[in-house]
Amino acid sequence: MKIVMVLGLVAVLMFGGLGCDMFEDEVEVTLPPDMFEGEDMDEIIAEAEEEGMSVVEEHEDGSITYAMPSSVHSEMMEEIEEDIQEQIEDVKVEYVL
Repeated sequence: MKIVMVLGLVAVLMFGGLGCDMFEDEVEVTLPPDMFEGEDMDEIIAEAEEEGMSVVEEHEDGSITYAMPSSVHSEMMEEIEEDIQEQIEDVKVEYVL
């Protein structure tokens, strides 16, 4: 009887874990038109889709709203943080020397 309960619990945990990714939260981010000046919108949209994002809306002012899973958003935020830290270090080195 215990084996049946353990196997049942394992099955619930396995399938429950699989279901979590299917219903992952989605994050929407709107970027200003200044970021897209002189850029080909078709290329921007294609690159976004390659990175796991979708374009929800292109606004009249030229801004774009992207939708992405929260995991993609978290990765993007980590990359931005790393880039900012690198830039800060570059400025420190440049002005200290």
